[in-house]
Amino acid sequence: MIYWRGYNPKKKSYGGMAMFVDNIDDCYAYLGAVYYIDTDKVPDTVLVYAGSNFYKKLVYTAYEEYQDMLPYADNEISKEDLFKFSNPKNIIDSADVWDGQSLVTWMWDYVLEPNGITVVETEDGCIVFDDDLIKRMPPEVYNLWYENMSLEETGWFPS
Repeated sequence: MIYWRGYNPKKKSYGGMAMFVDNIDDCYAYLGAVYYIDTDKVPDTVLVYAGSNFYKKLVYTAYEEYQDMLPYADNEISKEDLFKFSNPKNIIDSADVWDGQSLVTWMWDYVLEPNGITVVETEDGCIVFDDDLIKRMPPEVYNLWYENMSLEETGWFPS
């Protein structure tokens, strides 16, 4: 699956992560360049789907062991909600857990990094903590696409 981002992911959000969306047309809100990640080329060992039972187990285990390390404002969240809200339905409207710096940091410190995970796929996007997995759409393709061509019409596909 290819996920898209409409501005420089090297200027990451808090917590050292960059958010991507599955619909390239949603990148129009962020002009300048388009970046992407092809999760089909990401090793399974560093990728997890936020709706999977495996991920649920990771979140629940971390919660049970490190709930006291949750930020004060978030210490009332249940493990069920922490799992549920880390898989937003529409990552642009609300990224839920991934919108809060303190929760992103907690998720990284206690769920993801200890398990070697650097990419979390959500229902319509993904969260990426590894810059090396992020590629930039060539500027000439971006210019064609931005001029209202479909990506297919440009003849380019990420490789």
